[in-house]
Amino acid sequence: MTESGLAVDVPDAAMLERLERAAVEAATRAGALVMSRFGGAIEVGTKDKAGRDLVTDVDRASQRLIGEFLAAEFPAHMLLGEEEAPEVEPPAPDFVWAVDPVDGTINFASGLPLHSVSVGVLHRGKPAAGAVWFPWPSAERFKVAYARKGGGAWLDGRRLQIKPGTADGAPANGRVSAVPARLAFVYRLDAPLLRALGEPRTFGGASEEAAFVAAGMAQYAVLGPASTWDFAAGTLLVTEAGGSVVSYHAGRWAPLETFATGYDNTPETSRRLRSWHRPVIMGPPATVAFVSANLRPRGPSLAARVRRAAGRLRVRAARR
Repeated sequence: MTESGLAVDVPDAAMLERLERAAVEAATRAGALVMSRFGGAIEVGTKDKAGRDLVTDVDRASQRLIGEFLAAEFPAHMLLGEEEAPEVEPPAPDFVWAVDPVDGTINFASGLPLHSVSVGVLHRGKPAAGAVWFPWPSAERFKVAYARKGGGAWLDGRRLQIKPGTADGAPANGRVSAVPARLAFVYRLDAPLLRALGEPRTFGGASEEAAFVAAGMAQYAVLGPASTWDFAAGTLLVTEAGGSVVSYHAGRWAPLETFATGYDNTPETSRRLRSWHRPVIMGPPATVAFVSANLRPRGPSLAARVRRAAGRLRVRAARR
């Protein structure tokens, strides 16, 4: 806020640099914790009746570590984490840290080194800075991709730049495309995209896949539906690397610029940030335009039918 009480769209340069440094430090500290527990004994539980949404004691410990660090650095800011939501939603301050303490929990719990820690900070609902830590077969055994608004996206001291796609935007053969394993069940794909998906791969974590897109390791990504904490850091990595990001809402794909329109400092804004849950496409602008023009969510009704059909098959198998 300015002295006049008017909200500003972007924090000043010094504040953005401070936010970026804090995001990198928080992600690195949490990443060290996650790495120290990887492959060892962990406690695994579920947050849904179907048992698909796993949570581990490492998720909770990582979020507590990040929360304690950020509370010391920015006591007036709010933590919006995937784990341990408050019983009573507080009013949303101008700065909200959206954190996924272990993105890709199923991979982590299964012993797969495809997971990440995502720390992003929103200013009045818009990504301002963020960092994504992920394991990597290097001397340090990890990498941290980071960005701040207007400052570019970076990895290992190298400024990231989205690799351009084909002239017409169609995904290229021979290049990795990060898409959901159940892409055809969740989306309707028009013929042009069916003929040019690229080389589909599923990695299992939105923030890490966003880092792969920003670094040019994946040519585009179709992600989610997922939540604010899954995308707060990753979307900024991609846009600061020269890419574009769209989300699906109200029957259409549109640029993802904010996680809360009509931002005000109320508990309702906090609830909207916590409940935000949408599919996202990210990559080079022309590729995102091509993919979004040929891809539409099938809607929850089909997903529900698929789950019911799978349930009936399990019941029949159990009776045999």
